[in-house]
Amino acid sequence: LEIVTKQGEVRNLELSLSKIVSRNRVIAYQGIARDCTQRVALEKQILQKNRELTAVVSVSSAVSHTLDIDEISKVSLERFCELAVLSCGAVLIATFDETVFRMASLHNLSTKFIARLEEKSLLKNLLSGLKELKQPLTNREMEDDPVSASFDKFVELCAEERVRSYLLLPLFFNEELMGFLFGGRHVRKDLKADETEILNAIGKQISVALGNAKLFNVVRDAKREWETTFDTMTELIHTQDSEGVITRVNQALARRLNLQPRDMVNRKAEELFQDPQSPWCHHQKEEMYVKDKVISVEFEDKRLKGYFEISTTPVYTAEGRLFAWLFVGKDVTE
Repeated sequence: LEIVTKQGEVRNLELSLSKIVSRNRVIAYQGIARDCTQRVALEKQILQKNRELTAVVSVSSAVSHTLDIDEISKVSLERFCELAVLSCGAVLIATFDETVFRMASLHNLSTKFIARLEEKSLLKNLLSGLKELKQPLTNREMEDDPVSASFDKFVELCAEERVRSYLLLPLFFNEELMGFLFGGRHVRKDLKADETEILNAIGKQISVALGNAKLFNVVRDAKREWETTFDTMTELIHTQDSEGVITRVNQALARRLNLQPRDMVNRKAEELFQDPQSPWCHHQKEEMYVKDKVISVEFEDKRLKGYFEISTTPVYTAEGRLFAWLFVGKDVTE
C-alpha cells in the first residue's frame, strides 16, 4: 500500500492479514504492517537502471556499425524518437572547424521549423544556453520556470509549430559542445524525470559515437592530405616515432625500395635501410634543433643506390612535446 502521512510524506507499507478463529468461526482479523519504503525505492532505482541500460545498449548497437556522422545521427534520432515515443526531432552538430552547426538529421519537422531553427541568432542563443547549463532541458523548464533568456525564441517557435512537449539534449564530447538533439511531441504529454534521465544516458552514448566518428574523419582527412601532398613529390619522405618506428611513407620512397607503403609502416628504420650508420636510421640530438631549423647531411646510400641530401625535422604536438621526426631525402647523385 502507498499512504500519505499527516506530514504529507509518502510511505509504502506491506500488509499481512491473518484470521483469528474460535470454535471453527472467524471472529476477527489480525493485520501486521511493515514499512517497506526503502525497499520499494531501491526496486524503483534498479528498474530505472535496467531501463537505462537497455536503452543505451539498444542505441549503442544501432550506431556501432558505422563511423559516418550523418548515418550515426539518422540512426540515433530514429531510436531516440522510438524509445521516448516522440513525434518529431532533429540533430544539429558542429562542422570540423566548430564554428558552424549543421542539420545532420531530422524527423517530421516542417520546412518553416527547420529554417527557423537554423537561423543564426536563434541557434547562437540555443548553443550559448546549452553550453552554460550543460544539462538536458524540457519544455516545463523553459516555459514555466525560464532558466535563461537564451531559449525564449525557441519556446516561441515550438508554440507556433504546435510542438507541445519537447526536450533539448546537449551533446558533449571531451567537455566540448559538439551539437544537440531535439525531440518533441505534438500532443501535451510532458516527459517525466525518469524518462529524461534515460534520454540523457542515451545522449551521452550518442555523443561518444559522434565524437569518435569525428576523430576518425579528422585522421582520415589528414591521411588523405598526406597522400595528396607527399605522394606527388619526387623526394623520398617518411616519418618515424621517437623509437625509430616508421609511421608514414610516401610512394616515391616505397618505390625506391620496391615495396608498398603499407609494407614499411610499423617497421624499424634500421630493418628497412639495413645500415645503422645511415641518416635514415637516426636523428640528431633534440637539443641541436631550434624552431624552424632543419639539419641536412649528404650520404651515399648503397641500399638506395645513390647520393642523397637527407634532411631531418622534429615534429611537435600543440603542447610542445616532441612526438615524431620527418625525413626528406633528395637525390643528388648527378
